[in-house]
Amino acid sequence: MFTQQGYIRRLRRVEGQVWGLQRMIVSDEYCVDVLTQVAARSGRCRWWRSACLRTTSPAA
Repeated sequence: MFTQQGYIRRLRRVEGQVWGLQRMIVSDEYCVDVLTQVAARSGRCRWWRSACLRTTSPAA
């Protein structure tokens, strides 16, 4: 189980990765490379959403 600090650390990592995506777009990187990174970030956000729900949802 993650602590609040653990979640904040992971969110900051995602934030940095999004900044990286912005830089890729500004520097006109190849579309497939950008889409690969977008897919990776989407997976990270899905993980975070699931982890957050597991820690806040009442047990079934």
